[in-house]
Amino acid sequence: MTEVPTVDFPTLWFVPSWLEAHGVEELSSPALWRLVSQLRCDGERLPAMFTGWALGGEVYRCGDYGCVCGWEYEYEPGEPMAAW
Repeated sequence: MTEVPTVDFPTLWFVPSWLEAHGVEELSSPALWRLVSQLRCDGERLPAMFTGWALGGEVYRCGDYGCVCGWEYEYEPGEPMAAW
């Protein structure tokens, strides 16, 4: 098994869960590392969907963006938030 580095930067962690809820198979460790690296929020490479830092309790709802799956994600304090 490939060694995956520790994620020591803020990233949009809800995306892998969102992908799984929408039918994407569980990502391999290397694929997960590439994804969270691409979604890192460090002030240098902010993804277009980054909307700010959570205070805690904010909720991402797929339904807010026209999806009918019912998937929701509650942000933890300090977590980067996103919108489509």
